[in-house]
Amino acid sequence: MYLETERLIIRQLTRDDVHACFTITSDPRVLAMMVVTEQHTTIEQTKQYIADLCAQYEKDNAGLWAVVKKGSKRVIGLCGFIEYKERFRRAELCYLFAYDAWGKGYATEACRAVADYGFAAMNLNRIEAPVDPENIASIAVLEKLGMEREGLLRQRVICNGELRDRAFYGLLKEDR
Repeated sequence: MYLETERLIIRQLTRDDVHACFTITSDPRVLAMMVVTEQHTTIEQTKQYIADLCAQYEKDNAGLWAVVKKGSKRVIGLCGFIEYKERFRRAELCYLFAYDAWGKGYATEACRAVADYGFAAMNLNRIEAPVDPENIASIAVLEKLGMEREGLLRQRVICNGELRDRAFYGLLKEDR
């Protein structure tokens, strides 16, 4: 899988991405409201994380992909699908970006390309995204993609030892 946008390249992670990926997955600011990826404290955790994602690519080409700013080789984020259910033609959108990449529109740009890929190449009918209802920046990304808030699941996850709600957003292929 390889996608290109105006400013970004989205591709599969490789073992060469381990240090940039560790920078993202070890930053508590990046993971403050996430439960999908636990904070990495060693480079070995990140190596295993990338190995697991590479295995996922081989299985069904889902998973998180590297987001690289054009003209750079540095991974600035991860974006892709988790909880891919081919039978039901749906997947959960997930993304996390290096702290210094926040507020520049990279998440929206990457998520739009990934959603387009999901609908066109993976034959998805539905893309969904659970988000912490206090994560205003992430909600803005989802709404820019045209996703609609479909509900609130109270105390659905434990994040940093605290029970947290999750707002659910969804986008159907026919809505685009």
